[in-house]
Formats: sequence, C-alpha cells, structure tokens
Amino acid sequence: MGRLLGPVTIAALLIGLMAGPACSSASDEDPATASSTAEAEDGSGGASGDESGAGSEAGSGAAGESGDSDGGGSGAGDERGSDGEEAEPLASVSARLPAGPNERTLVPLRLDVLGLERLDGMVELRVALTHEGGRSDPDFEPYNSFDDPRLPTGEGIYSLSGAQLVDAEAERAYLTIVDSEGACLCTGRLSQVAVPPGETFEMYADFGGVPDDLDRVDVQIPGFPTVDALPIR
Repeated sequence: MGRLLGPVTIAALLIGLMAGPACSSASDEDPATASSTAEAEDGSGGASGDESGAGSEAGSGAAGESGDSDGGGSGAGDERGSDGEEAEPLASVSARLPAGPNERTLVPLRLDVLGLERLDGMVELRVALTHEGGRSDPDFEPYNSFDDPRLPTGEGIYSLSGAQLVDAEAERAYLTIVDSEGACLCTGRLSQVAVPPGETFEMYADFGGVPDDLDRVDVQIPGFPTVDALPIR
C-alpha cells in the first residue's frame, strides 16, 4: 500500500501543482476582466454623465433662447404699436371736385393738413387727399386742379403750385417756390395720378419768404375751403 500510495500521492501533488497555476491564471484573468468591465462601466457612466451635462447645457441654452425670443417679441410688439400710431391731422376740410378734366362727375374729397414745418429757410406744407366716394364713383384725377393760374404757361403745370399760405393780419400771401426752370418745389406730375374711392394720396409744397416770427398761417388749396390759423412748427 505504501508503494501504491506514494505514486498516488505524487500524482495528486502534481495535479495539485498543475491546478494551482490554472487557478492563479484564472484569478489573474478575472481582475483584468473585472477591470475591463469596470472601465466599460465607468466609460458608459462618463458618457451618461456627459450626455446628461450636454442635456443640461442644451436645456439651459434653449431656455436662454426662449427668453431672448420672448424679449424680442415684446420689443417687436412695442415697435409695431409705436409705428401703428398715426399722427392726428392739424385740420380737415371737404369739397366736391370734378373727377377729371374729361369727367365732370363731382366726387367727394377730404383734405387733411398733416403738417407745417420750417426747413432751411422755407416752410413745408404736407397734406393728404382722400377720395371719400363709393365704389361706383370714378377715380379722382387731379391734372390741373391745384395749379397756380398766375404762373406763366408751362410753369408749375399739373402740380400743387396753387397752394398758398396766408398771413391774415398782414394781408400777405406766400406762394410756392418755383425754380429758374419753372419747376415747382411741390408735388408734380398730377396728370399721372388717379385716386380711387377709399384711397389717399399725399402731397407737399415748399414756401419761401415766411418770416421767422410768423407762427400761424391760413392754408389755401384750390377748390377747398381755407383752413384758418394753423401752427408752423
């Protein structure tokens, strides 16, 4: 038995020695595997953390953009409101004038005086002409309706040259400026203008020689009643 046990014992020892390194190898692989797994988990955790951070930044950025958008929207609304406000005319008068040189139908018109303003030694008048007729009424075609008949033939033709400012106290009228070539410093080419019912057409005229201390004048436009004592600004 002793002889049999010796080889068995030796074989057992050999198997034990062989099994020992195998276990050691396995244990060596396990930490590596565990380490790889840990790194993978850490990496996924880091990615998750980065994604979470990116999400947080994106969310913060979106909120900031939303805030800017809201602010811009509010500003735009304020600007639209400001632009939407129309200045009240200084005065308004009405008349019925022939629709055109070849159309004797009278059409209802409203003249709004929008402003009288001093500009570089002259006074500028701004008016708005509105056709107040119905759909069946013809367009208003001014042509020579507002010409100054005192001007030589061809000067100030088809324009607002007939407008004038009147100092009632001094009994003096100030006429539109006409340059050396006969061109009126006022809205011209009225032969090419047609104002349909419900539409408005704006015009201007510049006047020279108005004293600096004259702060109110009467406004006269051919075909319309005189508008009295309007302020010059």
